[in-house]
Amino acid sequence: MKKITQKEIVTQFADENGLSKTEGKKLYESFINILSLNMLKFDTKIYVKGVGTFENYETKERTARNICEGKTIKVPAKRRIKFKMSSSLKENLAKKKAKKS
Repeated sequence: MKKITQKEIVTQFADENGLSKTEGKKLYESFINILSLNMLKFDTKIYVKGVGTFENYETKERTARNICEGKTIKVPAKRRIKFKMSSSLKENLAKKKAKKS
């Protein structure tokens, strides 16, 4: 599995939009900031066409057990992000997997 870095994404943004790498980096940072700021709002769903939906939700406070010490501890409530792939992305991944087989 290939790991894609921020630098590679910035280069792709720049190349596909006819921009310099500096402008590509600004575009990338702007996109990430918009996603981040909107995810900070509670009960927010962000749909990115062709990619999927990002949903912000909160888990409840719960009790858990430390197995080593045998003590019960409280796990605080947390905010989480759930991602659901779009159907077109699922189809593209299935096609790619089928070609490898």
